[in-house]
Amino acid sequence: MISIVQQIKNSLQNKRFVIFTILFPVVFYIFFIKQLNYANTEDSGMIALFSAMFGIAGSGLNTFSQKVSKDKGYFRIMDRVSPYSYMRYMFDSVVAQTILNIMILFFITLAGVLLGNLKVTVSYLYIASLLLYFGFYYIVIGFLLGTIFNDETLASASMPIFFAFMMLNLTPNIISTMKIPEIIVTIQKFFPGYYYNEVLLYKTAEKFLQAFLVISLYIFIAGLVTVAVNKFLQINRRV
Repeated sequence: MISIVQQIKNSLQNKRFVIFTILFPVVFYIFFIKQLNYANTEDSGMIALFSAMFGIAGSGLNTFSQKVSKDKGYFRIMDRVSPYSYMRYMFDSVVAQTILNIMILFFITLAGVLLGNLKVTVSYLYIASLLLYFGFYYIVIGFLLGTIFNDETLASASMPIFFAFMMLNLTPNIISTMKIPEIIVTIQKFFPGYYYNEVLLYKTAEKFLQAFLVISLYIFIAGLVTVAVNKFLQINRRV
């Protein structure tokens, strides 16, 4: 069976994962810090956590979804012939992805400490914990995409998927200089990224709780849909 450790090793050996979920967010962070002429500590932390969101989302939506798509046939067979159930595979995958998300956050934080005047404060750690919780949402969505589509389709659609993510998360409350049509802003408010960005901007307990509740709702909905889709596909395979 592919253990949690082996899943992590496989991901780290994937050049696409390293480039798009670790190196790209770090470069994105450094670029913004340079543009702001080495921002102050508070801005540096906000930009680091905003950049980390891109890496964590990319890990779930692109890398993880394709991995699930490639592995699902094998693990469905194992579900029937061994004690290692498909649900156990889902659980192990969530744990492995969460550890990878912690690594993404660590590398961006390290870049901030070394290059961006970032100080790891209690406030920073609180918001970082919220981001890791937010990561469960992208893990579940990635699992759902991998369950429904084959890996060739996901590879072809990886850029459109990520651009859709950017459209939903580059919100005017975090990048005030962006001119975004009102209809797009209205759509953004239906998704958790908008409320996560509110936490980055205001850093209040009220905004933290609001974002936590919205993210929890979306994790619950995405989880229900994923379980329902898996049950539906399982029934169809038996027919």
